[in-house]
Amino acid sequence: MRTRGRSALVVFRFRADQSGATFRCKVDRAPFVACEPKLVRRFAIGRHVVKVKARGATGLVDQTPAIFSFRVVAAAG
Repeated sequence: MRTRGRSALVVFRFRADQSGATFRCKVDRAPFVACEPKLVRRFAIGRHVVKVKARGATGLVDQTPAIFSFRVVAAAG
């Protein structure tokens, strides 16, 4: 992802197969916290990792999170 500034606004959208599922997200080294199925964050230049776990209506938590790895770089010129 390229940016002309010092950071980039990134939008993640995710869903679960089960209705009524909730989500927990982990951004870089922060702990997992409750999040909405649309995560909007500003990321500084560098490498980043976002992990998302779904929790079904029955309370079961997906133990293998979805992982999004990406890098924000400064655009030339």
